[in-house]
Amino acid sequence: MEGVINALAFLLTEGARNNLPDSDFADSLVVLQYSSDLVDVLKQAYGASKDELRELLSEMSFSLPKYADLDWRLDVQVCFS
Repeated sequence: MEGVINALAFLLTEGARNNLPDSDFADSLVVLQYSSDLVDVLKQAYGASKDELRELLSEMSFSLPKYADLDWRLDVQVCFS
């Protein structure tokens, strides 16, 4: 049973991570040869939880520091011998 739950969690989080539309998520389940009833139920669950999953994933993700404002300056030194 734990394997089934982990597999479902993986499908839902990867779909949300990649921001798949509901129809693409359902298409990916058809490829796995799930029944149409199961695909419909999972598609509804995905659609209902996608935004919340994306929010949770963004909170859990590691982000690197970023420059807020960066101005470039080029100094040229000319030497004459």
